[in-house]
Amino acid sequence: MADETDLTPTLDELVADSPELGTALQPDGIETSGEVQMFPFPFCFRYSGRPWQSTFINAPGPGEAGMTADGIVGMLNMAAVRKGYQALFSVTGGSCP
Repeated sequence: MADETDLTPTLDELVADSPELGTALQPDGIETSGEVQMFPFPFCFRYSGRPWQSTFINAPGPGEAGMTADGIVGMLNMAAVRKGYQALFSVTGGSCP
């Protein structure tokens, strides 16, 4: 019998009750002001250490993109717990393999 860490939540499952999470994970999903130049930074969101979803986060610099990615990880973990999964999301820079 598989333990709970073998179950991986789907994006559709997690965003069902949290549309802002779905928007945040889409390319160009984060709203920006027209005065700041934004650049796309690739990130790989992982669940239990395994690649789960690649996305680009538009930000003025890598530090801001990393802070946004960390915030999305927090949202993913909260949504996972609400759906009965363990809070095992993390993020790494670059696209998922």
